[in-house]
Amino acid sequence: MLLLDAQVQERELPWMLVMLGGYRPAHGRAQSRGINVICRYGGDEFAVLLVETSKSGARLYAYRIRYVLSTWTFTHGCRVTASFGIASLPEDVAPAADEMTRAADEALYAAKRSGKNRVSVHEDVGRTAPSGRPGA
Repeated sequence: MLLLDAQVQERELPWMLVMLGGYRPAHGRAQSRGINVICRYGGDEFAVLLVETSKSGARLYAYRIRYVLSTWTFTHGCRVTASFGIASLPEDVAPAADEMTRAADEALYAAKRSGKNRVSVHEDVGRTAPSGRPGA
């Protein structure tokens, strides 16, 4: 339904895949605006649908999460890192859930290949290495 709404109303709809390093599932909790959709996608992967957010807003959101994770003191004592892959309707993919997931997954693995703990957007995959920090 959200995919159809975004297409009809010609709005961006970013889809973000996040892979955590040093994450222990028993200690994990996801928080976000009530309008966003966050779900566990795999063992250490999460998917985030950022409703009413632009792709640049999604990138900023990812950088904020990386910063919080890098400064948070977790009870298990391990450092937690995160790699992010971002794709957005309509500019990156056709309005289909599997296409959004594929594009975000390509961006996520580009982030991991470039050293992990990075943010990568689909439009940059294959052009340049994803950045570890904003403005770089």
